Amino acid sequence: MADPAAQEAAAKQRIISHMNADHQDSIVRYVEHYCKVSALAARKARLVDMNLGSMSVDAAGKKYTVPLEPPMQSWREARERLVQMDKDALAALGRSDITVKQYTRPRGAHAVVFAVCALTVDALVQEGRREKDKQKH
Repeated sequence: MADPAAQEAAAKQRIISHMNADHQDSIVRYVEHYCKVSALAARKARLVDMNLGSMSVDAAGKKYTVPLEPPMQSWREARERLVQMDKDALAALGRSDITVKQYTRPRGAHAVVFAVCALTVDALVQEGRREKDKQKH
């Protein structure tokens, strides 16, 4: 039978590695919401350590502590708790749960449609400005 302390340490390390690899956007939101840090300062946040009662996060060269209230009883609670904390942070920050991670610019026919729309909007804006200038004089 494996040592319980070693199992706990392994579980904790798996959570930290997984969060940094796959949920860095959630870590950023935790720091923004729970530590009241700007989006700019939190943008490269990394989870460096955690225990059943808090997470230690590095962001922009500073260390932040994100409380887990109430403290977890075991690491088995981590997934559910961290998911709920992210949902709470999203709601408090007024953001969607959809994150755009990659933008692909329009190509081919889509690029032509985009260009036509952009030129049409520009022409309408310019016309509106000319009308506004006429009304002033």
